[in-house]
Amino acid sequence: MLSAVDTSVRDDETRTLLRTLDAAAAATVRTNVHVDSRWALAMRLDPTFFAPALPPSPQLSNMPFGVFFLAGRHFEGYHVRFTDIARGGLRVVAPATAEAHVVESRRHFNECFSLAWAQQLKNKDIPEGGSKAVCLVRPVAHAASGKARAELLHACVKRFTDSALDLLVPSDVVVTPSALAPSGEYVAPPPELLFLGPDENITPTDIDWIVDNAAKRDYELPSAFMSSKPLTGINHKEFGVTSEGVAVFLAEALRSVGIEPARDKWSIKLTGGPDGDVAGNMLKILNRDYPDTATVVGMADGTGCAEDPNGLPMAELLTLFERGEGLASLNPSSLSPTAELTLADTPAGAARRNTMHNRVVADAFVPAGGRPATIHGNNWKDFLVDGVSGAAPSSKVIVEGANLFLTPDARLGLFDRCSLPVVKDSSANKCGVICSSMEIVASMTLSDDEFLELKPTYVSEVLDRLRELARQEATLLFAEAATCPAEPLPSISERISHAILRAEKALGGLLSEMGHEQRTRLWPIVHSQLPPSLVARHAARLPELLPWEYQRSMIASGLASRLVYREGLSFVEGLSDERLPAFALQYLQQEEVVRTLAKQVAAHAAPWASHVEARLLRGGVRTAAEQADAAPRASK
Repeated sequence: MLSAVDTSVRDDETRTLLRTLDAAAAATVRTNVHVDSRWALAMRLDPTFFAPALPPSPQLSNMPFGVFFLAGRHFEGYHVRFTDIARGGLRVVAPATAEAHVVESRRHFNECFSLAWAQQLKNKDIPEGGSKAVCLVRPVAHAASGKARAELLHACVKRFTDSALDLLVPSDVVVTPSALAPSGEYVAPPPELLFLGPDENITPTDIDWIVDNAAKRDYELPSAFMSSKPLTGINHKEFGVTSEGVAVFLAEALRSVGIEPARDKWSIKLTGGPDGDVAGNMLKILNRDYPDTATVVGMADGTGCAEDPNGLPMAELLTLFERGEGLASLNPSSLSPTAELTLADTPAGAARRNTMHNRVVADAFVPAGGRPATIHGNNWKDFLVDGVSGAAPSSKVIVEGANLFLTPDARLGLFDRCSLPVVKDSSANKCGVICSSMEIVASMTLSDDEFLELKPTYVSEVLDRLRELARQEATLLFAEAATCPAEPLPSISERISHAILRAEKALGGLLSEMGHEQRTRLWPIVHSQLPPSLVARHAARLPELLPWEYQRSMIASGLASRLVYREGLSFVEGLSDERLPAFALQYLQQEEVVRTLAKQVAAHAAPWASHVEARLLRGGVRTAAEQADAAPRASK
């Protein structure tokens, strides 16, 4: 084909296009092209096909584990994942105009890849690696708004997810020559599992349909195919799981600039409407935790923006949250004379809405909605406002509740100019994926009825776990920042992720070599990663229903994160690649020993018992691991 292209096609752009199509065909490992009942074309591509488009990554390899491309009526989509067992949301991007669709098309794969990579860094505390799916819907004249638009988006979600199942469920899927053994024989590919979650423009109706269809298609774990199920899952918006973590990082960020959020008066601006998951639940948390100190001075969503230096009416905002309505539905009579409500139904109104996050001055800014790269390398200076002593940022801290709202060069520019603390998304909003992981564990081990019976207790325990993991990372993040004031917070955040993922990889390799007896001894560590109610009621079935590969990832990720959060970056980064696996193994083994000893201490009725137990767990594991690790080397 290429020789024919070179001889018969004169236009350079056309030749490049045809060569790329030929390379994509050669890189296709699996496809549903010959499945008669397919709703869309689906291909699993060799990730190395995308190597030229990947940004440099000196610390960790960012080569994806798998890439799916799907194309159907009115949409194209990608799914990118960085490990075999991976988790990440499905978002639907629906540009209103053909011009906007061209812009989104140009960055479609890059957005999906960047979101998946951010997810990989974010998923450091859970067994699943990072992934993301982005379904880009073409503008359709008859579905510009209202019911027709909702039906179009739902149809595209159905076609996207059902076509992905064509590549996952044994059927008439074609395995291409690139997937054959060197002998030319067909080798059945290992089973693949995708764990999706809801993102932009995914509704409860979509979630229910995806799970039901996966069951009809005989997918191995249909209930685990999609998280945040309205009834038999933990709905993110209902329980505010992402916002709970954002709030923990926000509190630590405010303390880092001298504001005690429960004592001092402070102001906040948000992107994302009161009807949104992260923004709406942030309003609830602000009202719950800081009713007398926090003031919302600005908010923007798809319908418009509202601003008031004296504070927007919290009661009215919470009413909109409960009703699922945007700022356009805000009651004007509830606003003070200093407030301003601007609808985004005109070019001027949209422009004012789009600049709210820059113009309004507040102590804190939480991007809780909005498109990726809203603040980028060419416009970050717009976030500065003129002050008495020159230009200063329009907020004292930024906590990224939305993914990729700021680009890396924008974060760096704001830090270089004014040392602005920016808590990166891979830290700030990580609790949503942790919750989804806990939901998937329940999906793999409990029937729907069992989960519904356990759900109130289970959800409460999950929320406690989310806050604790957020607190551990936030404490480490700002402690490291205090000792390294010249290093930007996003850089420290990435170092934390890299350190955990590096330790996790070292532990995972060692765990893979363990026999059945050794694996059995590790169950106390698995239990510590699970909600207590699940272990208390169903411990006997867990080893059988949780695949060893999942258990291995759970142990490795849990211990790796505890190692980094407890011992700090300098210690873990100081362990060489040669020493890290052996030390990680010692840390794993001594964790068991110290936990047993701590339980024995805690059993004493003495008033000092709890203090000694806490100190043993805090420092005893590292001390014991260092001694055990040094012994063999000292004997040489």
